[in-house]
Amino acid sequence: MFVICEPWKTFVYAPNSSSYNMASNTKKKVFGSEDALAMVEELRAAFDCGKTRGCEWRISQLKALIKLSEEHEKEIVQALHSDLSKSETEAFVQEVLNLSPNYN
Repeated sequence: MFVICEPWKTFVYAPNSSSYNMASNTKKKVFGSEDALAMVEELRAAFDCGKTRGCEWRISQLKALIKLSEEHEKEIVQALHSDLSKSETEAFVQEVLNLSPNYN
């Protein structure tokens, strides 16, 4: 399971969706192939116009990734256990803690 959150949309991929609950104020949508295609097209357009070249943009994306990992730590750990059979400790140390700015 993974979650992609942007201010205007939220996608949730959850093979076993009954085990995952999002906050009641967000829409829940299963991420399908049409959504993936649309996202790839959107990302390619952003890359092609040069939006991703700037240092400021890259830093903002890294900060957003850190914030996302902090806000959804439990869900990330649960997904890694469900999908890859990683223990909670292994998932936290290898996947979540590495994104923490306080880790270094």
